[in-house]
Amino acid sequence: FFKIDTTVATCKIVTIFKNADQHIYIGSDAYGLYAYRANDVPEKISTMFPINKGVATADSTIWVGTDVGLFRKRKNEWVRYNEEGVSNFEIPDNIVQNLVVDNTGLLWVLMRNGLAVIETVNSKDLKKSKSHSHEDEHGHIPSKEYLGRPQNSIYDIHYYKNKGYLFATDMGMLYLPTYKNEEVV
Repeated sequence: FFKIDTTVATCKIVTIFKNADQHIYIGSDAYGLYAYRANDVPEKISTMFPINKGVATADSTIWVGTDVGLFRKRKNEWVRYNEEGVSNFEIPDNIVQNLVVDNTGLLWVLMRNGLAVIETVNSKDLKKSKSHSHEDEHGHIPSKEYLGRPQNSIYDIHYYKNKGYLFATDMGMLYLPTYKNEEVV
């Protein structure tokens, strides 16, 4: 099992996820992000906080949603996405409440005020029609300030193949159908 650092063991853990390299990541609300490797003590890899959610995509990229934006770590390089658009990686809100990778490989960034969709390496491979992802274009990431009505929080999402997306929201369940050959991003 894991050797637990007493600092990590006693703080509020808000997210646990594993990447394709089988590293386990643990995010705390106030002490940052830790990486666990087999039979090792945790390594603090970031002091960002407060962390709300973390996920990994098929290419071992890790994504961390915080109250100060979205962070991506790929090949030991961190990139920040936020409302003010650092390096043109702009999202509608800095408070990222949830991250969901759907079964097509798209990363859904669910924020207090809006949502954004990011194509990941895996989603491109599944489509086989694009040579790069939207976020690598340094342009605007496909996003929406709200779904249904303003201040309607989105909590979760599920994709039904060739049917559409079902969103869990303050307004209840909302359904967004997709049509043949239609892309979300």
